[in-house]
Amino acid sequence: MVADRALEERRWTTPELLAVEQRLVAAAVDRAGERAGLVTPAAVREALAAHPTLGEDQAGMVRDACLDGAGVHIVVGRPGTGKTYTLGVARHAWQLGGYRVLAAAPTGIATVSLEAEGFEEVATVDRLLAELDSYASTAGGGGRDAGRGGHRRDGPLLDARTVLVVDEAGMVGSRKLTSLLEHAQRDGAKVVLVGDDRQLAAIDAGGGFRALRVRLGASELVENRRQLHAWQREAIELVRQGEVDQAVELYRAHDRVVAAESKQELALALLNDWWDAWKEAERDPAQDVVVLAARRDEVDRLNTYCQQVLDRHGRLGSERLRVEDREVAVGDRVVCGHNAIGQLGVANGTRGIVTALDARARTLTVRLDGPGGREVAVPRWYLDGRTSAEHNRRVDLAYATTGHRAQGLTKWRALVRVTGAEDVNWFNVQLSRARQDTRLYAVVGPEPHDAAGELDLPEVERGDAFAQINRALGKDGSQYLALDTASTPDPRHLSTWGLRAERDRLAGRLAEAPRDRACELRRATDRRQQAEAELAAHREQAPHHAAPRARW
Repeated sequence: MVADRALEERRWTTPELLAVEQRLVAAAVDRAGERAGLVTPAAVREALAAHPTLGEDQAGMVRDACLDGAGVHIVVGRPGTGKTYTLGVARHAWQLGGYRVLAAAPTGIATVSLEAEGFEEVATVDRLLAELDSYASTAGGGGRDAGRGGHRRDGPLLDARTVLVVDEAGMVGSRKLTSLLEHAQRDGAKVVLVGDDRQLAAIDAGGGFRALRVRLGASELVENRRQLHAWQREAIELVRQGEVDQAVELYRAHDRVVAAESKQELALALLNDWWDAWKEAERDPAQDVVVLAARRDEVDRLNTYCQQVLDRHGRLGSERLRVEDREVAVGDRVVCGHNAIGQLGVANGTRGIVTALDARARTLTVRLDGPGGREVAVPRWYLDGRTSAEHNRRVDLAYATTGHRAQGLTKWRALVRVTGAEDVNWFNVQLSRARQDTRLYAVVGPEPHDAAGELDLPEVERGDAFAQINRALGKDGSQYLALDTASTPDPRHLSTWGLRAERDRLAGRLAEAPRDRACELRRATDRRQQAEAELAAHREQAPHHAAPRARW
């Protein structure tokens, strides 16, 4: 058990996880002076010259990663800074230096983005770990797959002439990250971890990326190149720095907060805005729109509403194909929920428009987003092959999406449903999805209670949309290693939110504590001593000023 004083709560861990975290830190910190993955300055200059549009922070990241020589290098890529593009330039420099470059990411759709930047050998973290574990368990026997490049290797996947780039490393759990780092340490490969611990964290026990950033330092991409308006870039930076009041005030000043007194009223306002944006996107496909929400049930409802709006306005075909509990039609925007990159060229998160369907053969034809608009025929085995271990529908509507599925997404407009239950990490992702326009939607009236007609419930005070956003932005969603959860927090390792939480905790403790009477006691003691001194002096003077005796 460890106590997190900044949050005024106890957190529990296990000896096994503590040991994993110690190994994770050791596998990175112990490699600081290895001179791994070094590239000559000439090769770096050649790679940078081939990409003249790079910004100063991007070029600095390439130099740091290729010239520092550390066995593990950390890169923090803030939203909208061109992280994946910059990794492609670093990949070019390593290849000029004679290195083999592998790339991995926790999600299939992220590996597709890496492929688009020239990474030839890519794999999900799970697949790469399976390959590495298999090779280690067979003592190196047999050739191994090198990812989707289709090549076979007779030797190990990793060696001293290999650079492993792990994108979205902040979403990789501690156990998986430890295993990757230990494989790389054993084989002498350089590892470049790229991510942002102030965006969405790992689903399982995490915090490893942040812990290594604190201990090793990091190259950081800081210039936001996505948002078109300066005030939006400023607001996102304020959110990142914990300046909640100022950030919310910017959205208020630019009329980007929509408030309603009920869920129904809010849904109507959001759908009206979405329909207007959809029609603009029909005229100009570059002005696409997405609805963002934190809860899956909310996303399902919003997707159903959007589909009904399109159907009512004649935008969908009449025939329907049922995929589990969801019906899709020609004209629907959909998202794939299962990796079939080798067979179909689609990943979990691939999006597109349904252009044809065959209900009898149970097939869909989807025109995928992206350059060229490639069409793919989605067969029955894909649609009906979901297993109990899969959390997503194989094909789902994509008008609305959750925060985790939105990471890496860029749209023209984003309509964000806010409940107050979100946290600042969630907002860091959602507020940075749109290039042009981000709007926040919140209910300001009391939420209806399911049993309101049966129970004598107290009146619920009406909320405030800005207060809901403030409350969400005031919650830190970052993960921390149990190793870093000390009973006495180190201010140097706390985020801005953590510092403020600790300040408020201490202020609350002071307000509740009994009044400190030490000063009063000191003042009373001083007064007593002064009075005693005056009395003693008076007694000393008394014989010299004795009253004369009376004469009779």
